[in-house]
Amino acid sequence: MRSKKLVRALAFLIALTAGLSGVGGRLHAQPLQQIPIGGGVIESIAVRGNQRIEPSTIASYLTVRIGDPFNPAALDESLKRLFATGLFADVSFDRSGDTLIINVTEN
Repeated sequence: MRSKKLVRALAFLIALTAGLSGVGGRLHAQPLQQIPIGGGVIESIAVRGNQRIEPSTIASYLTVRIGDPFNPAALDESLKRLFATGLFADVSFDRSGDTLIINVTEN
């Protein structure tokens, strides 16, 4: 499991540093690797995949809030904080328009 987390984290960091471009649609979430990370402001935050943990609890671990820019460094720190809780087997971020989507798999 730890290896899977490391691979996802590395893929996330590579996508952040590579500055991959694309166009994020408003209706469908897209993996961060396919859309521009920087630019725009977080207008809403959605949590998917949670079973027992409340979305507000998950959001409380984030370093970004509604109204903050889509900052790669802040998103990376948020990802690390969520993993550090030990509550999740997997965490990933997607973006749909100006919505930050947090995908989680609880332990």
